Amino acid sequence: MVLAVIDELQRRGVIGKTGRKEPPPTIRGVNAVIALTPGGGIAARSGTTAGSANCTFYRVNSSGTLTTVKDNAGSDITATVYNIAGSAIAGSAYIQAKYIYGEWIADFEDCV
Repeated sequence: MVLAVIDELQRRGVIGKTGRKEPPPTIRGVNAVIALTPGGGIAARSGTTAGSANCTFYRVNSSGTLTTVKDNAGSDITATVYNIAGSAIAGSAYIQAKYIYGEWIADFEDCV
């Protein structure tokens, strides 16, 4: 699973091949993440086509504060997250996304 995550992040250009940027320890072996949706949110699924948006990954630090996950160059880690639900996910919302068959899928959002 760890290699699959690394391969997928390399395929998407989030991280580089060996000798360039490598994934930070906080992303290796991860199969679920906290992600912040962009201001426009993530569109609902339309038929069999999932909505998608580029989301920023977060983690909870030892003080209980949500902080962005950074790569070795200090840049925020982002990835496309797909929404398979029939309703849109709000903008600027913290969600959980799971890594399923090589894609990040929105698992739940905060119900407000």
